[in-house]
Amino acid sequence: MCTLRNGDGLIGVLVGGNFTSLGGVESPGIALFDLDSAKITPITGLNGRVNALYCDPSTGTAYLGGVFTAENSSNAIAWRPDGFQNLPFPGLNGAITSITQLENGNIVFGGDFDGVGNATSPKIENSGVNIAQ
Repeated sequence: MCTLRNGDGLIGVLVGGNFTSLGGVESPGIALFDLDSAKITPITGLNGRVNALYCDPSTGTAYLGGVFTAENSSNAIAWRPDGFQNLPFPGLNGAITSITQLENGNIVFGGDFDGVGNATSPKIENSGVNIAQ
């Protein structure tokens, strides 16, 4: 869960997980809960489960991570009340388990992946360099 805000105030609480409906409302993996009305707004277009959420209060953007597909992305995507927003890369090739924001504003995804999209990054083997003196 994360509280989603924008310049106008509270938008709602974003709830993610491994579900197909929330409170009787069909919304696979992600939904928006309005604290004032207790209304659940479905967020459609995501297939899979959401493991991690980060809501950026400065932009009103939520970053989602997990094991899913949405739009043209896999396992990582951004969402705003007007819909999913593609990231500057086509997702990640494994499960996302955490998301945070650095002081400089960059969003960092953590999890069990080793490449962007469906690609795999080359493995770096121990080079045998001794840095201790």
